[in-house]
Amino acid sequence: PRLRPTRLEYVVDGVRLRAQLSAAALEASGGVAQRKAALDILKQALFRGRMIAKERLENGAGGIETARLLSGVTDEVITALWDFT
Repeated sequence: PRLRPTRLEYVVDGVRLRAQLSAAALEASGGVAQRKAALDILKQALFRGRMIAKERLENGAGGIETARLLSGVTDEVITALWDFT
């Protein structure tokens, strides 16, 4: 049986992602430290999205659905980065 489509918000929460980036910017002393903190947060979001997509694909989700999920995760991460900068 095919899996039901998953909502993007269950994979990457854009509001939470932006809050994490803002907190990292405030906590870091600036420059390199801020960039590293932001990069770590964004990489984690992408990794989580890829792992969920991989698991769903292995459990019967369709290829187009999986591609849409990955595209949505990437879009959310890029827009969060845009907002952060």
